[in-house]
Amino acid sequence: MVEILAGANIIFLILIIAFAIKMRLDFEELKKNQGKQERNSDLERKFAELEGRLITLEDKILSLEYDTKELREKIAELKTVITDIKEKASSFIKSKSEREVKPEVVQDFSSHLKVDKFGGNQNMKNYQATSDIDGLVLKYAEEGKTEEEIANILGLSYEEIKIILRMNTGRKK
Repeated sequence: MVEILAGANIIFLILIIAFAIKMRLDFEELKKNQGKQERNSDLERKFAELEGRLITLEDKILSLEYDTKELREKIAELKTVITDIKEKASSFIKSKSEREVKPEVVQDFSSHLKVDKFGGNQNMKNYQATSDIDGLVLKYAEEGKTEEEIANILGLSYEEIKIILRMNTGRKK
């Protein structure tokens, strides 16, 4: 009977050793799987962060595209406005340079001409008409004439008179 008990103990020890080895292998495999799961969860978390950043970047890109479109439209509008202003300014300058002075103004106009060393008036063609017309506009304004009256006297438009007065009052300040 001792032999049977000794044999049973040996078999029991072998089973315990086999069980311990099996547990050890299972534990190591579990550790490996846990490390993979941790890495997988880290990767999943990083992917989620990247996805969130990607969505944010896509939103910003769409916003920038919209802003760029608006800016292009505003630039196009500004180019149109600038072209209109250039055309109006050139037509204003052209009309002002081509305008004839009324006979009533010639007397006032000649009083503004410089006298040469021989005592005569300088040639009116060599004189800058725009500065003299500006001077006449200011003279008539100081005399108390309205902008409409000045425009009628000088043969200029009401808007031209307003512009001349604004430009010259701006210089005095």
